[in-house]
Amino acid sequence: MAFRPLKHAEKEIRLLRILPGTWSEAIQLELFVVSLDAKPHYRALSYAWGSATETRRVTFGGQPFEVTTNLFKALRRLRKVAEALEMWVDAICIDQDGHTEKTEQVSLMGEIYAGAFEVIIWLGDALPEAPSSGPLLSVSEGSLDEGRGYASMCEDVERLVTLDSFDTTETEAMAAFSVLRLLADSTTHWDSKRVFALDKQGSFVVVEECARAWDAFMRLMGCSWWTRMWVVQEFVLARESRLVVGNAAVPGTLIAGAYRAYSEHLAPGCCCHRPVAWRWTGGVRDQLLKIRHTAWSLNFARNEYRAATRGEEPASSAAAAARLRKTWWLMRHKVSSDPRDNIYGVLGLVPGVEFFADYAIDKAESFSRATEFLISSENNLMALVGPRMRDAGLPSWAPNLISGAEDRFYQNTTQRIHLGQRFMASKGLHLKYARDGHHLHLWGQRVDTINTVSTPITDRQEAEGLLRWERESGTNSFATSVLSYPAGGSLEDAFCRTIIRDMIISLQEPQSVRQATPEDARCYLAFRQWNAEPDSAERSRIASRRPGFEHFRRSFSVATRQQSFFTTARGFFGLALEPEPGDEVWILAGGTVPFLLRPLPSASGVEGQYSLVGDCFVHGMMYGEQVKNEQPLSHVCLV
Repeated sequence: MAFRPLKHAEKEIRLLRILPGTWSEAIQLELFVVSLDAKPHYRALSYAWGSATETRRVTFGGQPFEVTTNLFKALRRLRKVAEALEMWVDAICIDQDGHTEKTEQVSLMGEIYAGAFEVIIWLGDALPEAPSSGPLLSVSEGSLDEGRGYASMCEDVERLVTLDSFDTTETEAMAAFSVLRLLADSTTHWDSKRVFALDKQGSFVVVEECARAWDAFMRLMGCSWWTRMWVVQEFVLARESRLVVGNAAVPGTLIAGAYRAYSEHLAPGCCCHRPVAWRWTGGVRDQLLKIRHTAWSLNFARNEYRAATRGEEPASSAAAAARLRKTWWLMRHKVSSDPRDNIYGVLGLVPGVEFFADYAIDKAESFSRATEFLISSENNLMALVGPRMRDAGLPSWAPNLISGAEDRFYQNTTQRIHLGQRFMASKGLHLKYARDGHHLHLWGQRVDTINTVSTPITDRQEAEGLLRWERESGTNSFATSVLSYPAGGSLEDAFCRTIIRDMIISLQEPQSVRQATPEDARCYLAFRQWNAEPDSAERSRIASRRPGFEHFRRSFSVATRQQSFFTTARGFFGLALEPEPGDEVWILAGGTVPFLLRPLPSASGVEGQYSLVGDCFVHGMMYGEQVKNEQPLSHVCLV
């Protein structure tokens, strides 16, 4: 199909007109051009493309055109019987073979989705099949308009969540949506929700009569839409949205509702945290954490966008770049068919940022440009803070924005990155950098070298891991009382401050953080006792007797998860991701935290080349204590 060129200066886009037809008739389409400035009336489709090798045929003016099977099914469901439907669908409305047009249209996608009066979130024609599924369900035919309405579902939630079998794909989808509706109700406590109950062991489980609906709900949350990069801005920018499976639909506001219900009841410090969250069985806890992270990331992106558009923060280039950095980091687990889209796919969420899509450059260059843009715009090295997630095709200093990890890894790491802005490791040293292709030149001072490394603490072996770290630090020996830390104070105080990164995080207000005090060391003694106590009732008593215990426990979790404890040649204590003995500790000009650099063998006589391991916490180096203002800065080349 030939596409007429669009006038980018006039904000032209193509819209798709789906001609009316019945379920079994061929799908006939038309394209027409409009300007966004004219405020056209249209819907937009948010969906996962699906396999490019599995296609179905539609027609444009009698001419055949291939679309993915998932898109074909969406068009068939959305088509009306008696009237045309006008929509924006990226795979059809953008010439996918035209790099210039694609780049220009991507820059307009924020306006496209914000301009649609409704965004249809297409999760599929039916829920994904269960691994051990029984007889295939009858597929409910008919358009979305012919399905059961949301109001009807709400009146029937009790019956739908207790069905022991489903006769059609529509009924199964409605049962899954009914569970979401229950979870999104923030007016009820979690121990009162219909789908949960206490078992004989005192653990919260999914009740047996709701097992089929819960399974359907988990398969709903397993739809590929939730994993895709582009859908984030499509959801966030929508004025109104609907989640659609086949001919069943519910408001998109249920996603934010589920997160709000979790945050108001289950988060640490809330009413249901101890009586419920501490008593989930492992499987249900992991499922809920995954759901929470899915809703949390979408909610975070929406809040950041609204804060920017409402003017709640200064509209400076540095503030916009900081928001872009946070959004890039938070969405790096999302999937895209083109890795560059993990950079370009969120640009519409960050108003005021002067960074643009460019499909003429490769992945390595696009990631490198993105990192340099952040360094330049923020005038610091926050772009280098956070896990590198190695990729053989990227320089070590360019974060891999297409890397997945477990959900809690992102939540804890996101908070650690945020806390990193509170430090001043390079106090008095102003940013100095240069970029030469895939080489990043920085200046700073080498202050130490890693001596020993202890493996990370895991959830299941927290007590053993903590004792291992104590042995590594030497704080479990009789000689500890007469030894002092290189930066002053006792080894015990230094160790305690290290394992919480010298910060106490408020349970009730996660953004409320204070520096640790000597009183927190007494919380650490209670925490050690709590960790070693096998009896759950006694653990609860230990926690309740020590004021600030829960704040300390939360701070410890954020500070240490996926982190290794290390000691340095000068006797300092620190935390980092995947450090090795011999890694060098550097204070780099413009950095709020120290960095670990790994020396590379000299090639062609070139000295001073390093691989960036990542940022680190080193007690006694976080506030400029180790900066030698009289000492000249040394040059390092990161490759």
